[in-house]
Amino acid sequence: MIEIVMSEKSKEFEKHAKELGFSDVFFCGYGRSLNLDKIDAVIIKPKSTNDLRKFFSLFKDKKIRVESEDAELTRAALESKKVFMILTKKINHVLCKITSQNNVFFGINFSELMNVEGVKRAVLLSKIIKNLNLCRKFKVKVIVASFASTPEKMFHAAEIKSIFEKFYPLK
Repeated sequence: MIEIVMSEKSKEFEKHAKELGFSDVFFCGYGRSLNLDKIDAVIIKPKSTNDLRKFFSLFKDKKIRVESEDAELTRAALESKKVFMILTKKINHVLCKITSQNNVFFGINFSELMNVEGVKRAVLLSKIIKNLNLCRKFKVKVIVASFASTPEKMFHAAEIKSIFEKFYPLK
């Protein structure tokens, strides 16, 4: 399993990830604030299709992960074929089909699930399960990661796998 973290490349993260049972670590960051040579991917949160185009031209040499709750923006990002992962709670069969065709990953933030309790956690988990069922139906690749900002906030690979294995086989 691969862990995705919100940090510049760090030996501390890599060591901690190995101890937690991950085979590799992927480093992400929010574009302009980081040294682009020290991350594997850039995270963008476009507000419009014009923003999307600007981000694509600005970060053309990096892998791009898009975070958006707007279905039209998510679709535009997927159709551009410049995105390696989308992170959204609002996915539908059309987005799944495009995601699968363009070999894009659907990301699930495990930390977000673990940081809510009670009814909010149940509602979030039901949305995730619905999305995983759609992903399985359309053969979309899924990545579940902690997106931790510090090594202490990472979860063990077995914890992540045990929760999601029933709904979607993780590798």
